[in-house]
This record gives sequence, C-alpha cells and structure tokens, in this order.
Amino acid sequence: MSQRFIHGGNIHQAARSLAINPQRVLDFSANINPLGLPQELSACLANSFWRLEHYPDPECLDARQALAKHHDCEVDEVTVGNGAAEIFQLICLSLKPRRILALEPTYSGYAFAAHLSGIPYVPLVQDPWCEPQVRHLGDVVEPRDMLFLCSPNNPTGRSLTRAQFDFLVELTAGKGAFLVLDESFYDFLPSTVALGSYIAVPQMPSHVVVVRSLTKIVALPGLRLGYARAQADIAAKLRSVRDPWSVNALALEAAKVYPFLSKYIETTRTLIATENQYLRQNVPLRTPFTVVSGEANFLLVSLRAAQITATLLCNRLFAQGMLVRNCNTFAHLGEDYVRVAVRTHKENLRLIEALERAIL
Repeated sequence: MSQRFIHGGNIHQAARSLAINPQRVLDFSANINPLGLPQELSACLANSFWRLEHYPDPECLDARQALAKHHDCEVDEVTVGNGAAEIFQLICLSLKPRRILALEPTYSGYAFAAHLSGIPYVPLVQDPWCEPQVRHLGDVVEPRDMLFLCSPNNPTGRSLTRAQFDFLVELTAGKGAFLVLDESFYDFLPSTVALGSYIAVPQMPSHVVVVRSLTKIVALPGLRLGYARAQADIAAKLRSVRDPWSVNALALEAAKVYPFLSKYIETTRTLIATENQYLRQNVPLRTPFTVVSGEANFLLVSLRAAQITATLLCNRLFAQGMLVRNCNTFAHLGEDYVRVAVRTHKENLRLIEALERAIL
C-alpha cells in the first residue's frame, strides 16, 4: 500500500480554484510564523542573490558552524537538510532501524520516511484529549527500534515535559533503541518552557537525534531548512546519505542569520501566547466548537458538538478565501477535527467571524 504525504499550506491550489491572487488566501492550515520574514533575514537574502550563480557548499559548513555555536555544541554534531522532512528521511536511511514507532495522531512525515526506507511503521495511538503518556512504552519498544516523538506534537499541540524526555532517553538506551525528538515548533513555546529543549544538552546521548526546523519559526517554507543534532558519528552517517546540494544557497544563508534573531523570536513568542489564549477563549465562546489542545502556534479544534464534518467546514471556509487543516488526513482523528494556526489578532478575528458564518 502506498503511503501518502499530506501537508497544509497549499495556497496555490486554493488561489487557482477561487481565481484570486495567492496572497489573498488567508492560510490557517500551515503553522508558519504570522510575523513573516524577519527584516534581518530579508536583507540577508536580498544581498545573497549572487550565490545563485554558484553551487551551494555541499558540506554546508558555515551554516553548521552557526547552528553549532548557537546551541553550544560541536560542528560535527550538526546536519542540515531541505526542511525537517528530509532530515527524517536521512535518519531512517542511514540508521536503518528494525521498526519505526510514533505516538499518534502525529505528523505524517515519520510514516512517510519509514515507507521510503522500507521500514515497518508502528503507530502507538493516544487520546488527543489527554496529555501524552509515555510510561507504558517500556512494554512496546524493542531492540533496534526507533521511536519518533514530536514536541509540541503536530496536530495536538501538546508538549512533553523534560522529565518525560529524560525518562524516554533512559528507556530507549536500556532497550538498545534510537530516539528521535522532533522540536520543529519549540521556538514558538514560551521562553520558560523552551528552556527544556533537549537540543542544548551538554552531551548528546549516542542513540538520540534532536531535529529542528527554521521553515516555521522564520516563515521560510518557500526555501526550507531543517537541522539535527546528534553525536558526531551519528551525524556523519546522516550526512553520508544526503544529496550534496539538497539545501540551496539562500537557505544556508538563513541558517547563519537565525542565531541573531532572538528579539524577533521573543516578539513571536509574546504574540503567539497572547493570540493562543484569545482563540482558546473565543472559539468556544462564539461557536459550538471546542479547543482540545494547543500550547504553541496551532490549536486542535473538535467539531463534534456542532454536528458538522471537517470537510464541510473546510469547504465553507474555503469559499470565504480561508484555509484550515482538515484533520481527516491525520490517522485516528477523522472528520471530527480541524487544526488552525495561531496568527495575528486581526487575522484571528477574521477566522472567528468566518467560523460563525460557516455554521449559520
């Protein structure tokens, strides 16, 4: 059976269907920073077009050095890729686990990477209404397995605690298994929570890979950049199966700017925290929908009480020039849920008004 890779953010298809400019599509289906490109990054990219006349550095050395310095680790521990999705594929291809396990519902890229690598994929289903449960995984994980965990998880938005991270690191080490921590949305969490990130540990365990994405936090899905930190021998294996030029020259420049965007990221965190709370309060107040969860820049919304399917709601919002993520493409969610990104206050107001019109 073929494995489909499904993603939000297809504004071009929407624009063609609605016969409008893609910039007029209001996209809540992709979890991209609503502040857009930071000025520092825009200026850097504008001054880097000359690089397009040359092949990018196949070693990605300057970008890796910048990221290593940012996370206070060695450059040989860092691998960059064409988005986090490529990193997941490199992990599977190079480390060749016996099975790949993931708590579901979650990002489909893990199952897709397993499929491309010919590795059995084992979903571990959890209740999206509950906090993630990890203590039972000792009964499931076996030697040479690889456990993928997303925190904050897409689409539920729930985060693992540092204590849960530490437990899983010890558990997988004892089982002789790999642990992959996907922190693609970690920069959107409040600073106090973000300090619990595992990417900055003084000594990365030999069986752990931590993955990050710049695509979301610096609003760069059109260029794409993901990276991973692992012990040097593991990182070398990841780089050994990467296409030498999969990361373009402009994306490599973005990686060099990222460590200098602390003010932009703090502004983002403040906006997301405020607007996350606004949507949590006002979606159930003004519509029959329920916000299930969401600690970062997106929310999982239940439609059960409204007696409307996700497909019908998405179609009605689409007719208003707006996209939200239909969760029937996430395993174990079906037509009862949608995922919405947290955007600016003006845009979030428009979302709530559109939701009200959609249920009339």
